[in-house]
Amino acid sequence: MRRGGTIVEIEGDDSHSDLSWVLGPEDEGFPGWSAGELEEILKHQLETFLAVDIGNRLLEPDRALAGSGSFQGLRSMRFGELLLHPRPPVEALDLVKDLAKARRNDPEGLLPPEVATVLYYGSICAAALRHGIRISTLDRGALRAGLEWALSREWVTGPIRGHFVEARAYLAKEEADPGP
Repeated sequence: MRRGGTIVEIEGDDSHSDLSWVLGPEDEGFPGWSAGELEEILKHQLETFLAVDIGNRLLEPDRALAGSGSFQGLRSMRFGELLLHPRPPVEALDLVKDLAKARRNDPEGLLPPEVATVLYYGSICAAALRHGIRISTLDRGALRAGLEWALSREWVTGPIRGHFVEARAYLAKEEADPGP
């Protein structure tokens, strides 16, 4: 499938090679979403409870985190709350990343691939920003390209846009001082 626009890489799992997706306004099989529609869909998704979309896969991490006393209320969190949380559970970020990747690749999914891609990069950025870890096999260049793609979308607004701006600064600092 060919889409006009910017190339954004989404990593594959262990059984597949890396995938490259070309995002743009035209695509056979996908509706042409306007910027306003994408903005509303993204806002709605960020307000959706994790448990609604992640379902039972959230039960085990929720119980484990609550049992250890390290985090309470994961099942009652919304996507936006998780991505913007000062110390989001890595387990939940990884679940969001996997869900977003699956939704991005689902030609019959209800979530536009562009919105799924924002969630995908948002979860990876949250893990890097709040825990200093990578939950993806994306290299710095691919992550930077994803951040720039998200920031180039006029419909990525509000706190989630600030999240990507902060992640871009973090990545730039990390690239300037890669450490040992």
